[in-house]
Amino acid sequence: MNNDNRFKVLDGGKKDWPTPMLPGVRTEPHSPDAEAQLLATCLIDGRSVMAKCVAAGLKPAAFYERPNQIIFERLLEMHAHGVEIDLSTLAEELRTAKQLDEVGSFNYLMQVSKQVPTTAQVEYFLERVKYLWEMRRGITLASLFIEDMYTSTDGREGLMERAGALGQRLITFGRKHETKTLVERVTEVERDTVERIEEREDRSKWLYTGLKKFDEHFRPFGCQREDHLINIMGGSSQGKSAILRQFSNGFLHAGKRGLVFTRETSIEGWIEQAAASWCGIDLMNPGGTPLAEKKKFIDECAWLREKAAGKLLWCVQHEREAPLASVLDIEARYRAHVNRFGPMDYVSVDYLQLFDASKRCSNRQEEISDISIRLQGLCRESDNVWLVASQMVVLQRWGFALRHLRYSKQS
Repeated sequence: MNNDNRFKVLDGGKKDWPTPMLPGVRTEPHSPDAEAQLLATCLIDGRSVMAKCVAAGLKPAAFYERPNQIIFERLLEMHAHGVEIDLSTLAEELRTAKQLDEVGSFNYLMQVSKQVPTTAQVEYFLERVKYLWEMRRGITLASLFIEDMYTSTDGREGLMERAGALGQRLITFGRKHETKTLVERVTEVERDTVERIEEREDRSKWLYTGLKKFDEHFRPFGCQREDHLINIMGGSSQGKSAILRQFSNGFLHAGKRGLVFTRETSIEGWIEQAAASWCGIDLMNPGGTPLAEKKKFIDECAWLREKAAGKLLWCVQHEREAPLASVLDIEARYRAHVNRFGPMDYVSVDYLQLFDASKRCSNRQEEISDISIRLQGLCRESDNVWLVASQMVVLQRWGFALRHLRYSKQS
């Protein structure tokens, strides 16, 4: 069963909300006062406040009262076209669109404008309106899901598909969008750069690999503003997965929290190989391992079990019931994990070439672009380090190139 059409409004459309199907009569969560106060701040400082609303992803549907939806929709259009926002221009725009009477005439606009918030309060009212909007979206999504549970006839597979779709939509709730203005960003860059020059920068998020020679020659991951997404590329069997495991081990032993997407390797296999590489054990010839390395391996497993597992390290593997098939699966599983266990210092994703894009693409280049954009956005949203490994085809004459990222879907 495909319910995509019923979710269009929930994803930011302009139509009225569908009526929740929960039993009993309840008023959906909303705050007329917060909505009026936010609109009033838009009339006080339209350019700045509307920029914050747009950056926060606010839509007309975020307002519960129909007049407020219409007003905010008109404010969005005025902001997009660079029209100066004040009470008189807003009234004229509504009159031209034949919507002034629909919002309650000029008297309602005067009532809104009589609110006396300060622009310093905009963050509070913006967050309040958005929070209540998300609550209403959650109620509606859950109601549609409950209705499906009563009427579904397509078995366990259909149930899993609908539950997964519901989870992917709900998991985005509660995330705060960036609301910084360009002026604030310039100020932040100035401050951060001066701190780096004076060596006073925050180094708590810097990641050292624990590989002595590597750390001597390269700066730690996460020390630059734009180096948080690191892609390790190479041919088949050239050690990409081993490098990811080595890096993860170094981060873990430095007390950093990490989430590992194993994809082609089971969680048990990843732990075995990670512990073995940290201790220098050749898993192809374990019988020849000296007793000292054997003891080191046992100690490393004990440390992973008692100190790291569920405290510093979490792993996600590809399973039939919970597949890692596309970049959307990475997004959903990561956000669910952070909501449950808190922020991570790093994320590791292996076999990136096996993941699908978030949408249908006409060629491999478009898929690579889509996956890259989604991961870059997720990386900036989470403000941590992401290390991904992907296999590339080696051409004897030309060597490696991004467009040669292997297209492999055998699994």
